[in-house]
Amino acid sequence: MGFATPIALAFFGLFIPVLLLYLLKQQRRRMQVSTLMFWDQVLGDEQSAVSFKKMRKLVSLLLQLLFIALLTLALARPLVGKDMLGARRIVLFVDTSASMTAQENGRTRFDEAASLAENVVQGMSLGDTLMLATVSDIVDVVMPFTNSRKDLMDAIAGLTVSHGATNFEDAFDLLENLPSDSRETYVYVIGDGAFDEVAITVPERTRFAYLQTGEESENVGITAFELRPLPASPRDFEILFEAANETEKEQTIPFEIRVGPNLIDAGELTLAPGAREIRSVSQFSRSGGEVQVTLDFDDAFQLDNTAYAVLPPPDPMKIVLVTEGNLFLQSALATDDDVSIAVLTPLEYEALPGGAPEKLASVTTLFDRAPPSSAPAGHAIYIGEWPAFVAPPSTEEVEDPVVTEFDREHPINRHLHLSTVAIETAHRINLPDDFTPLIRSFDDTLLALGGDANRYTMVLTFDTASSDLPLRVAYPILMANAIRFMGQVDSGEDWRSLDIGSILTKAELERQARRAHHHEGSDAETFAILRPGEGTSESADNPREFPKLLSIDRCGIYRVATHPGEQAPLFAANLVSRRESRIQPAETLPLQTDGPLPEILEGFRLGLEPWFFLVLIALILIAVEWGLFHRRLVE
Repeated sequence: MGFATPIALAFFGLFIPVLLLYLLKQQRRRMQVSTLMFWDQVLGDEQSAVSFKKMRKLVSLLLQLLFIALLTLALARPLVGKDMLGARRIVLFVDTSASMTAQENGRTRFDEAASLAENVVQGMSLGDTLMLATVSDIVDVVMPFTNSRKDLMDAIAGLTVSHGATNFEDAFDLLENLPSDSRETYVYVIGDGAFDEVAITVPERTRFAYLQTGEESENVGITAFELRPLPASPRDFEILFEAANETEKEQTIPFEIRVGPNLIDAGELTLAPGAREIRSVSQFSRSGGEVQVTLDFDDAFQLDNTAYAVLPPPDPMKIVLVTEGNLFLQSALATDDDVSIAVLTPLEYEALPGGAPEKLASVTTLFDRAPPSSAPAGHAIYIGEWPAFVAPPSTEEVEDPVVTEFDREHPINRHLHLSTVAIETAHRINLPDDFTPLIRSFDDTLLALGGDANRYTMVLTFDTASSDLPLRVAYPILMANAIRFMGQVDSGEDWRSLDIGSILTKAELERQARRAHHHEGSDAETFAILRPGEGTSESADNPREFPKLLSIDRCGIYRVATHPGEQAPLFAANLVSRRESRIQPAETLPLQTDGPLPEILEGFRLGLEPWFFLVLIALILIAVEWGLFHRRLVE
């Protein structure tokens, strides 16, 4: 045993004045009396009671000395060994995943979990330390091991529920990697237990307690959701969603699909107990906007009844077509709503003021059998014929070429099927070293790509008018793929919805914010990110003040706002988790162990430091001493 303030032991010196006062005898006064007859009798009675009086004084002295000793020890703050107190190391896991938002009896499961967590903290004893961690799609150690009940209570009050799925596998990995400790480790898991079974190795001297929350088990929700542009035209898109019936009876589930404020589709799904159904809808949107799919069903877990997406606003790419006239090619380009076309004859192109290369530096130029006299500054596509600065012209031709090699991994060839394309003739070309063949007919090149992101050059060695390619769906897809690749536009990336738990960098936020407000016609240079459910917000002073990392932890539409109050949708985030939609609470922790899971056994634990009990005993002793030996003096 040790002492926190050993200097306080000097108060034991108070024993000396108390002993001196006890040993000090009162000197009797001398008086003359007329006779000693009566005094002899009084003194005789007094001598018979001397032994009893001395015993009373000795008991009083001992009680006073014991009072001083107890107070001195209390001031010295004795340190009792943790093993003597039964001290524990406590790990408190609180489930903050999406299923904890389920409403039951006017409160959420998370509200109940927070109350249970406070009870665990209030039950801490002397020598205990507690680590508080939340578990959703990630494990977050909110408070490292501490014995401060106040700090822990404040931390619990500041907890918020996430919309992510539950990842208790990482939580138990954290538990297995805790440093060794001489105390027993008590693990409290507070939640609904709605997670897949986790295999764990129980560390030594570790016990578990599962504090269950929630009772409701029936739920209907959207468990898969996707929005994608169709290859022929990104303004045409397809919505796919999966609805699941996690109830014990057949359900008829109405659904609605909206693009912006407009209802574009509605219907009903009839699902058997435990069944799922996938539904897809094709639509067209010229202006973009917000997409929302809703299941109109009243259940405890409303979070998975709605899925969100953002249609990217159109960003027309400037294309110049140089041709003497090609209706099929013009029609193929016109089907792409993300393309703005300017058609020029070869003479008009060469006569552009200032020179064509400078004038068209920011666009892709298609030369249809009309090679220019000088290289354009931007990207170029040559069809049928090409200039000498690309490759030396050849008079040799390939008769009836067939597609034998096809680089399916390249973005330009995405969604294409060209193996049966009929071609009359193609020019034989000797490719420069910096060109890569993408489509071949044996040893001859049909389509090649050269250059880099600053200036791509694509060569189609056959005249599309002498083939049946313009009659195929692949023709506009090939043109759209080539234009987007050269313009470094990944339309699929802009159409995606994010999963809960995703992280966006500052650069990604700035790019999306500037693009969104560019299409809204705003020239503002200040932006602010609005999370789902948030209203107007003060903007950042400049885009560099965006957060370095933005954690996507809530379902809904994330928006960008400028100081004048303008808003535009950026992207959507969805839960869409089959496991999280099964909200039935688990009766026991779904853990896979080698043997029975050791349970926490409750027992008496010293909940206060020893000084408190020393002071309490001292006060009781001094009260007893006063009552037995000094009360009559007062009376």
